[in-house]
Amino acid sequence: EAAKNFATAMAERRAIAAHHKPRFVFPALPELVKIIKPIDALRVYLGLALAAKAIYFLTNFDTFSAMTPDWGPFGVILAWYVILAHGAGGVCLAMGFATRFITALNIPVLLGAILLIHNSTTLFGPDQSLQFTIFVLFTLVIVLWRGSGEFSLDHLLKYGDMEEHYAS
Repeated sequence: EAAKNFATAMAERRAIAAHHKPRFVFPALPELVKIIKPIDALRVYLGLALAAKAIYFLTNFDTFSAMTPDWGPFGVILAWYVILAHGAGGVCLAMGFATRFITALNIPVLLGAILLIHNSTTLFGPDQSLQFTIFVLFTLVIVLWRGSGEFSLDHLLKYGDMEEHYAS
């Protein structure tokens, strides 16, 4: 009797499993290339680059704090704001989590870098850090304007199931 009940239960389980689709299956690389839009790739790269810059600032804090204006305790708070906005914000940006909020936190950092750090450099000089800073600022504005895109945690949290994007 127990063996018969076990066989019946296992048959029911197999029937249910045959019709059950997993909620999310990470796609293979060829499908992933079709899914990711260029703006998503740019957002991920920008987030990782900002996080890497935060690691650089953190490991070279003395050099970084020497670049910032000497404003006493406010300067230290500002330096830590830059590190947190770039570090945690960069990771969130790469994942596409709170994208517009994170870019809004990083835009003043880049504006401050242009006005306070690069104020003595010229746009056409041999040092291209001002050009690069302006490019990163421009890219942040585009991501703020465009949003996180479909390949992001924001999209997943807003729309839930992403099966339509990963269907074969």
